[in-house]
Amino acid sequence: MVNEPKAGEPLTSREQAIFDLRQTGKNNKEIAALLGVGYQGVHNTVCAINRKMGGAKRLPGALSPKAAE
Repeated sequence: MVNEPKAGEPLTSREQAIFDLRQTGKNNKEIAALLGVGYQGVHNTVCAINRKMGGAKRLPGALSPKAAE
């Protein structure tokens, strides 16, 4: 069984990289291409970030690509 991340845990280096890219307005597909990983891996990492940020279903609006428009 995989340990689920808990709210308040620090981000891993990969999570931080994806978090930073999301702040620039990149979507999961673009991030996957930039990092050379699969879309599903980025999606799963975003979900882990969400859980660490308090269990939100999605990253806060400031991190959403649409919020930058």
